[in-house]
Amino acid sequence: MICSKKILLIASLPLLVSACKYLPGSNEPLAKVGNKTLYQSDLGDIYPKNADKADSVIILKDYVNAWCKKELLIQQAEDNLSTAQKDVSRQLEDYRASLLIYRYEQEYIEQRLNKKVSDAEIEAFYNTNKSSFVLSTPLVNVLFIKLKKNTPYLDKIKKLYTSNKPEDRTTLEELCLQVALKYDFFNEKWVELNDIVRDLPKGKKYEDMAVANRKIEVEDAQYVYLIAIRGYLPRGTISPLDYESDNIKNLIINKRKQDMIGTLEEHIFADGKKENRVTIFIDE
Repeated sequence: MICSKKILLIASLPLLVSACKYLPGSNEPLAKVGNKTLYQSDLGDIYPKNADKADSVIILKDYVNAWCKKELLIQQAEDNLSTAQKDVSRQLEDYRASLLIYRYEQEYIEQRLNKKVSDAEIEAFYNTNKSSFVLSTPLVNVLFIKLKKNTPYLDKIKKLYTSNKPEDRTTLEELCLQVALKYDFFNEKWVELNDIVRDLPKGKKYEDMAVANRKIEVEDAQYVYLIAIRGYLPRGTISPLDYESDNIKNLIINKRKQDMIGTLEEHIFADGKKENRVTIFIDE
């Protein structure tokens, strides 16, 4: 069981007496835990721009307290862990190696990776992997309108918002730009139904309403919400290409990255053996 030992701690009590000398520009000792001391010069840039003296003192005290707690924990660990438990050299070396490899690979990729993805590549990936794009939530193509209950032209807007006639859409847009709190057709792109109903009154079965009526018309104490559903894709169907396009582009680029890293590793390995910098003592 880990036991507790008393550790010498000189904290930041002097700050309460003479805060000014601990502000930026001095190099006074701020705290001591055991044989380790925190000085002003150790702080770096902890103060926001334009911070006044009172705020700076609060920031400084919080930093000093956090430093003391950390050092106390370190010393507690040093006192209570076995020699084997405290030997972290292997982990540190593994971490350093992983970090160096990661940074080198990222720099290598950044200099060489082709991030351009053509529409043909996206479509080919989509057609090859359609089974990976099954919808877990319905998608809709909608027109969303939010109005106050006492809005002028409310009845007229209700008659127009589900119409597909170009002249009706023009009239609707003109009216909504004048009186609607929200008028959005989402650039005629597919969106998740969940993203739409998040702004609607709670407690209604919006998915059922969307399937049955291809429109949603609800209200609360203050507002009327009108949603014309011009396209609907239920959960379990294949997601459309235009909805998945950005996702597919990222998948293609990530695949290129992984292929590039794999090729880099193989080339480095082959060159190492060719240049006799690699010796393997087992039968290959």
